[in-house]
Amino acid sequence: MEPVGIALAAASMADLCIKCGKSLVAKYRSYQTAERDILELILRVEHHWLKTECQVEFLRSVWSDLGEHLQVHQNSILRVLYLKINETTLLIDQIIGNKDDDVSVQSVLTENGHYRKGKFALMIKDCLHKTLNDLATWQEMLDPSWFLMTRVSGTAIDQQLTFPNATRLSSATTVKGIRDELRTTNNDQNESIFIAVDTLAPGRNSIPFSFSQSCHDQRSADLVIVDPFSCDALTDVGAVTKDIRNLARVLSKIDPLVFGLLSCRGVIKYTDADGALSRFEFVFSIPPSLRNPSSLRSILVEERDDHAFNDRLDLAKQLASSILFIHSSGFVHKNIRPETILVFTGDSLGLGYPFLVGFEKFRPTDRLTYRVGDARWERNLYRHPQRQGISVEEDFKMQHDIYSLGVCLLEIGLWTSFVLWKEDADEPTPSRALGIDDVLKLKDERKTASEVKKVLIRMAEECLPNRMGKRYTEVVLACLTCLDKGATGLGDERDFLDVNGTVVAVRYIEKVPS
Repeated sequence: MEPVGIALAAASMADLCIKCGKSLVAKYRSYQTAERDILELILRVEHHWLKTECQVEFLRSVWSDLGEHLQVHQNSILRVLYLKINETTLLIDQIIGNKDDDVSVQSVLTENGHYRKGKFALMIKDCLHKTLNDLATWQEMLDPSWFLMTRVSGTAIDQQLTFPNATRLSSATTVKGIRDELRTTNNDQNESIFIAVDTLAPGRNSIPFSFSQSCHDQRSADLVIVDPFSCDALTDVGAVTKDIRNLARVLSKIDPLVFGLLSCRGVIKYTDADGALSRFEFVFSIPPSLRNPSSLRSILVEERDDHAFNDRLDLAKQLASSILFIHSSGFVHKNIRPETILVFTGDSLGLGYPFLVGFEKFRPTDRLTYRVGDARWERNLYRHPQRQGISVEEDFKMQHDIYSLGVCLLEIGLWTSFVLWKEDADEPTPSRALGIDDVLKLKDERKTASEVKKVLIRMAEECLPNRMGKRYTEVVLACLTCLDKGATGLGDERDFLDVNGTVVAVRYIEKVPS
């Protein structure tokens, strides 16, 4: 569809969504003498609808700034909303027997005696629950692409974010805060994100299989997470300092439970004996009610196989969201593996709440990358073959993070650790399930990298469908083959070259579980 056609279709679809949504809510409101539990459900529907209506209005207002690929994606999401609302509206009309918007439920009860009140109430409850579930599901679908607007240039978005309707949306407030930070990070007149060395109390608590540590902030006595970033001989200290400041400022504005990233409360600089900058430490807040940080690796190593499908799926979705946000903010992570994912326990059951850390390799997407790696197989396992070995073949790009995500999703789906540590061993060993011992003995590094990737793809094809289903398997394969020529998973490589990174992200959202 041509851009003009997309714009017209989207405006029309937005109007239909708003019209049908208001009509559906009006039908529910007409049931004024309902019992208390139904009235509470109606109020919940109204609350969800008000948020949804604001978001649809916002999308319609900023449509011209979104760009063709994001417009196509958002138009599809609006169509899903319309179909869900229309389906429930038709169901209500069948119950009431009249399609007029101003129909009175009480008149139906009076005129149609064959409707027993209890049965009618039960049907209304079912419709209300369906509406709540549909709106919540649609919100989950919209949220990832909603935050892509942090990177989209254009005055319409900035103007709309200041209007009352937008300020009532927490997601819009977050987008505005991040856009403001991304704008101010382009100059040096920013409030410093750097904090004093003595901010942290003496004594650190190690987290098994993670370079991150926990300790207390002396200013508040809060338990915090400390994430290291070391400098080496190749480090451009000036550029790295600016990059760390920019990332920290963006991470200071986020909602951790939405993005799967911890909120940054500051960065500490350390110097060596000669006064040269030697390392940094990100200091992250732990969300209230969360506790007991563990690395995903330590949880996988336990080899418990009693975790529910939905718990593993939620873990995978949250991890995918965190990577999407990093990319949408103009950064690549370069170090995604179970050791850089912390999982906290909370009041709810399940696996817990995952957060991506381990920013020791990150960089802005527009910064030149060093083609320097290492030969450690347990790290190369999560790297695309183009990025393995001492001297890597390609500059780092977003798809390399997506490949790493695919390996992690495979481990989560199979719920097994590909890397094992024995108590009496100095080096890790591949798991029996992975079965790459002979492959690692090959002298040709490129051959080894290629063969390991084939093993991962074969495991996904043969083992995942029975464990996680067809859709999850397709997502993992799309991630693992995202740079393959002719791959249909995440699109043609030319589509990844969008200046704002939104093309990569949109295709990514469409494939990763949502």
